[in-house]
Amino acid sequence: MKNPIEPNFKTERFSLFLIALSLLAACYFYPSFASGLAIHFDAGGNADSFMPGWLVSGLWPIIIVLNYLMFLLFPCLKINRQESLVLKEEWHKSKDLALSFLFITQVISSLILSGKDGILFWALPILLILLIIAFRPTVSKVIKIRKEPQEPQEPQV
Repeated sequence: MKNPIEPNFKTERFSLFLIALSLLAACYFYPSFASGLAIHFDAGGNADSFMPGWLVSGLWPIIIVLNYLMFLLFPCLKINRQESLVLKEEWHKSKDLALSFLFITQVISSLILSGKDGILFWALPILLILLIIAFRPTVSKVIKIRKEPQEPQEPQV
C-alpha cells in the first residue's frame, strides 16, 4: 500500500536527525541517572524505590520513535488516506514540529531531573504555548478541508 504523504529521505531527514539527537541526549544524560531515580520514599524521608537509569534516560527516544512511526503509518489508514493527500505538506510540518517539541521536552526534563539546571521548569509551559500557536494553521486547514464536500471515489480494483 502506497503511503499518501510520500515519505522520502528529503522529507524525513529532519525527523531522523531529531531521533539521532534524542539517542545522543539519552546517552549524555544516562550517567546522571546511572544509580536510578528515586520514585518512593519511606516515612523517614529515605528513598526506598528507584526507577532504573536506563528507563529514565531511554524512555524519551522510545516515545519520539513511536510518535514518528505514528506520523508515518496513520496516513495509510483508509479513514485518513484522502485527507492525507490534500494535507501532505502540513502533515510533514506537523510531524517535524511534534518531534521537535518532544526532543526539547526531553532535554529540559533531563536537565531538571539530573539537577544540572533546575531553573528551566518555566520553559515547559512556554514551549507548550509555542507548540499550540505553531499547530494552529495546520489544524485550521484540516477543519476547512473536512467541511468541504468530498467527491465520492470509485473503488480501486
